[in-house]
Amino acid sequence: MPRFIALTLLAHSAFAQDTSFRSVQLAYGISLDVPSHWTVLSLENRKNLGAAGQAMTDNAGIEGSSGRKESLLAMNATPNPTGAMIRVSVTSPPDYTQSDLAAATPADLQEVGTEMLKMFRQLEASGGPKIIEMQPVRIERLNNYRVLVMPYIRAGG
Repeated sequence: MPRFIALTLLAHSAFAQDTSFRSVQLAYGISLDVPSHWTVLSLENRKNLGAAGQAMTDNAGIEGSSGRKESLLAMNATPNPTGAMIRVSVTSPPDYTQSDLAAATPADLQEVGTEMLKMFRQLEASGGPKIIEMQPVRIERLNNYRVLVMPYIRAGG
């Protein structure tokens, strides 16, 4: 079972009672609350996003994860705000185990954020999206698993 889940945006379960959010159930027992009016992208669109992302990393000379990345959810706010999105992916085998995440120090998380920003800058230089801000990387709990949350703000889609 995969133990690494990357989230672009995490909606907190406190919003569950709010009708502007709805609960979605994903593979591996993952559930989260998402904006009810956002559009869930089809499997075909998720495959297109994956292919575009792979092409960008290949063009930038960035080596991806050694594991198989499975896209479980892709949602966009439509029509506005443009570019607001939620992505949930699982990597098997994981880049980081639950033990790795449990042992991660603030310095380790800062290093991950620095490496992510460096990779984003490489992608940007080869035509990828412009990163406006890399927010602090953190570990949260989702369905009793530790997850690595790497939030960032980017321009455009």
